[in-house]
This record gives sequence, structure tokens and C-alpha cells, in this order.
Amino acid sequence: MGLWVAANEDPESAMSPDEFWTDRLSTFGKAGVGYLKVDWGKKEHDAAYRKNMTALGKKYAPELWIEHAPCIGPTPTENLRPYVTFSDVYRTYDVDDVISVPLTIDRVSRMLSFKAEDGVKGLVNCEDEAYIAAGLGCTMGIMRHPLLNVSGNDFNTISQIKYKDIYLRLDEVVRAVRWSRIAEAFGVQSDVKIDGQRLTDRWVYGEGESWVKHEVGDTVIASAPARVSRNMSIPEIDDMTADRPYLLCSRYPDGETAVSALPRRIGRERIAKAVNVSIDIDDIYRPIGVFGVFGSLTLKADGLKGKVFRVLAQDLAGDKAVDISKAVSITDKGIAIPGEVLNRIGTMAATPGDISAPGIVIRIYDSADRWTEEQAGA
Repeated sequence: MGLWVAANEDPESAMSPDEFWTDRLSTFGKAGVGYLKVDWGKKEHDAAYRKNMTALGKKYAPELWIEHAPCIGPTPTENLRPYVTFSDVYRTYDVDDVISVPLTIDRVSRMLSFKAEDGVKGLVNCEDEAYIAAGLGCTMGIMRHPLLNVSGNDFNTISQIKYKDIYLRLDEVVRAVRWSRIAEAFGVQSDVKIDGQRLTDRWVYGEGESWVKHEVGDTVIASAPARVSRNMSIPEIDDMTADRPYLLCSRYPDGETAVSALPRRIGRERIAKAVNVSIDIDDIYRPIGVFGVFGSLTLKADGLKGKVFRVLAQDLAGDKAVDISKAVSITDKGIAIPGEVLNRIGTMAATPGDISAPGIVIRIYDSADRWTEEQAGA
């Protein structure tokens, strides 16, 4: 069970902050509460107060995860502070809907540059951007649902659905959550590389396209690093045009690799441009997660040319693997997978009407390894 609490003690308790939180955290621990979401409150921007809450939690409820989330508004990033250094989880907070990708990438990349203190997990929760979470080893806070056209729900207007469209992208949540079972999110102790180039999204608002109050015709602008990586080199790309996607990749602590291509918002268009991407792979036999639209993907590794591999791919929303060995090419640069294969298999299990971008897991086996369809499906 998780609880959402404010960053202040109950003023009617007549307790000091230490007494109040010692009492509450001890109760939470005994009750089996597993997650505490600390948001808003009179001490919302008091880092010392929050840090003390976490320390008391570690003492009196050691199994409890504590997430800190100070409100920073829907668009700015300048108010970010290194709360992640003393948090089990730091949530990057709410963003303006249609430009959520660059805002979230920018916030996450800033947090990844810090180092967690001993005793805390230092995870980053990137809110409702599932493929950012997969590409950068973050946790998620899903805020979408399938209940369209519910009477009295202002967030489900026709313009919301057309331009915000997260209500029509539920499969990507399933794919990202299933990937998190394969490769667990990891804390900010890792190495991060951030591209010096930034991409800029611009959106001209129509009526009712965000929970943020905008006038029709307002232009909102947000930028983020073009490429970000954790524990590996940043992705290589053959297209440096202004509408290219944001690219993220990570090598997870157990050797899994993930790469994500995130769409752009330019003018009044959502652009998911298919580009050719190359990433370094440390262990070719560990699972590889691929999220988004690609022109092609090359898995760079040494000593592969002349070898025979069995390459399997599976839509993370489904339960059946497909042998794509004949569709890939093995060169002195690595294993190249056509985008058509990634995009087709990555949506094989799509829910009718769902418009989520592909999300696929790849497993590569030495041809001498034994493999069956039952094992692949498992």
C-alpha cells in the first residue's frame, strides 16, 4: 500500500516534527505501508525537513520507500534541486501535456548528474513518460486511463484526445512495465553522458489541449538534450536534421541494454521520424529493449562477423517471440536490424485502436545454444 502525505506535521498534534514523524513512520512500518509519496505541504521546499523525514523512515520503517516531489510548476526546470540525493525516489513532477517529452527529459537528465547518498535508492520517477523510463532506467508514475468520454470529465474532451493522445497509448505502459520486470530501474550513482546539442519543441495551442491554462494560439517552447545515456556511450545517429527524435539509452546494472526514440512536437504536429541508430552493446546475450520508431538499429559489438546467431524478438505487450535471424545482417560493425522489422514486431500484440509506438525485447543466442518456442515465450 502507498500513501500520499504532505511535507509537514499535523499542527493539531502538539508534537515536534521529529516526534510526529517518528510516530507516523513507526505506524506505517507496522501497518505494512510500502511507499510514501511526499508532495506539497508547508515544508514542501525545505530540503532539510524532507531529508530528516527520510532519515527517520530508514530508522523506524526500513522497508518503506520514500518518494519526494516538490512542486516546480508545469514548465520550468530552473527550480530543480538535488532532492534525489537523499530520496529513495525523486519524482520529476507535473509537466505541460503536449510538450511533456522535452520537459521530462530535461528534468531527468539534470537529476542523473547527481549521486545518491548511502542508504537511499536514488531512483528517478519520470511520471507518465513510459519510454523515457525504459530508456533511462527510471521508475514511472502512470497518469493515463482508458475511460474515454466519461460524463463530466473535462480532461477527456475531443481536442484532448486528438492532441494529447495518451488515452490512446496504453500499450506502451504495458510494454514499459514488462521491461521493468526484465531490467529494474536503478539509482543515480551511475555514469551519465549528456549531448551538448539540444532540440527544441514548439507547440501552438488550440482549445482545451492541456490542464495548464493557455489561450488559443499561445506558443509554448521547451528544449532538452538531443541524446542522453547511462553507463554507455550516447547513441550514434545518421540524421542531424532539426526534426530528429530524442534518443536515450542505458546499460542496466545486470547487463541489459535499452534504447528509446522519443517523438517531437513541432507547430501542431507530433513527429516520430524514423532514423538509423547505432548503440554499443557490452553483452550481446543479455536482453535488449527497443522503444519507439527507428529506421534501423545497429547493435555494435566486436568479433561478430562470421558467427551464426539466433535472434529473437517479442512485442513486450505480447507473449510470443519471433525468430528474426534471417531478417538481420551481421557485419564488422555489429548486428543490424531493419526498422520495418522492429516496428512490425514491436506492435504485433497491439490493442485495437491503440496508437502506441513499438516496444520490443530482443534476445540473441549463440547458434549452439538450445532454444524452444516455449522458452522464448516464457
